[in-house]
Amino acid sequence: MVDRIDVMIEVPPLTTTMLDGGEGPSSAAVQARVLAARAFRALREAGGEVGHSGNGLRARPVSRTGAHPGEVELRYAVTQEARALLREALLHQALGGRGYMRVLAVARTLADLEGVVQVKAAHVAEALAFRIPSMVGWRS
Repeated sequence: MVDRIDVMIEVPPLTTTMLDGGEGPSSAAVQARVLAARAFRALREAGGEVGHSGNGLRARPVSRTGAHPGEVELRYAVTQEARALLREALLHQALGGRGYMRVLAVARTLADLEGVVQVKAAHVAEALAFRIPSMVGWRS
């Protein structure tokens, strides 16, 4: 069941500083970042100039349904280092096949938010951080 959830994080208790709006970016700043990531993704998937990764790879649109993980890794322009980290998590952490694909999708989104074509190990590590600590003790 947990493999069906993309992101699991602990939310800290609300503070008075948070209530006063003193922490974190504004809603407008977050909205602008999301809109920029969506525009980047659209360009990347359309094969625009932004879609060239420098090593001949282009990240292309892909449906995760029924896709082989290796095909998704290729289509998402996953670097070798990122792929190795994903494989390590699959072997040594509480991560199944569905979870593997979900982590990969979150890492792709993180790369889009950063405005880069290739999914790097840092994106995978961040995506794993959104899942693995929360999964300890959840799997049966």
